[in-house]
Amino acid sequence: LMQFTNNSWYNKKDTVFKSIRYDVEKKTYFNFIPDSVSPIRGLADQIIATQYPLDLNGKSRLDDNAPDAGAYEWKSTK
Repeated sequence: LMQFTNNSWYNKKDTVFKSIRYDVEKKTYFNFIPDSVSPIRGLADQIIATQYPLDLNGKSRLDDNAPDAGAYEWKSTK
């Protein structure tokens, strides 16, 4: 018997990542850093985040005590 907890469903209109389209200037397709209003912010398990405290850009996932789901942590640009 499998049990799932803390599931999060999304809507197609949710803004999840900064860019999911081709960026002509940067010649890149995706930017998987969470957007400021993304529903994946604060969604990651704190225990797992302590095992992987840095995202792929080297930013701490633990600074705000609410690690984001995925490979990148959202950080304010202010």
